[in-house]
Amino acid sequence: MVSPTETAENFTHGCPKCGAPRKCKYNHFEQDGLTIDAWDVSCTNCGKRETRAFRSDDEEIDFSTFDPTVCPYCGRPGSAGRITPCQPQK
Repeated sequence: MVSPTETAENFTHGCPKCGAPRKCKYNHFEQDGLTIDAWDVSCTNCGKRETRAFRSDDEEIDFSTFDPTVCPYCGRPGSAGRITPCQPQK
């Protein structure tokens, strides 16, 4: 399994297909005790997409050291439904 932080460590902030800037969107879902935090990153030019989702019942993720509400690509804190430029946080 790929670790949640591996994407951030290997992430190039331009689109790997065309090099244009990307944007990220956070989504949060809850039902019957299950939480899913999902990040969708897409190119502003060609539309190439990458998505990562984290389920609260995933036993391979140590949620005491990993925060799924932070973009695994750029490190920005999530705000459900908000789309922002996906770039490193300073």
